[in-house]
Amino acid sequence: MDLYKVVYENEEDGDVYGISIVDDPANGSLYMALAEQKPVMLKMADEKKKVLTGVVLIPEQKIYREFEDGTPFQLMFDAPTIEKISQDFLRKGYQKNTTFNHDGENWLNGTSLVESWIVEDPMSDKLTALGFKDIKKGTWAVSMKLSDELWNEYIETGLAKGFSIDSMI
Repeated sequence: MDLYKVVYENEEDGDVYGISIVDDPANGSLYMALAEQKPVMLKMADEKKKVLTGVVLIPEQKIYREFEDGTPFQLMFDAPTIEKISQDFLRKGYQKNTTFNHDGENWLNGTSLVESWIVEDPMSDKLTALGFKDIKKGTWAVSMKLSDELWNEYIETGLAKGFSIDSMI
């Protein structure tokens, strides 16, 4: 299977224009599955405040995709690319651009990114303090505030399991 390293140096290389809350994140970062001892990767940082915290992109992680004809391939982002994408995302003012499962016809009103950071020291990072495991240096993490309605629809029901980027790269 072919592996493609994402190149993102300037606007000609594309854009990350949103962060979706998804039921099956491509980065594989899900909630804890006790039977499998998987790490917690989406956490209700504060249920009263309706804030979700989780991983958006992990450096060097291979992400399975398929071309329109069904041919499989993998994508990979390196740490410098992830950092540039995260900075441009904020610089362009995309903090409120959220969909569910990448449905571009259904932008969610009532969300806002309230924190965004690149993990520098996995041992002392906020993700580790919240109980996330096996975090890599260079990971892009975010906290997202949701309205009461969206919290009830996507979090209380268990529909949302992680974050994923909306992009054309």
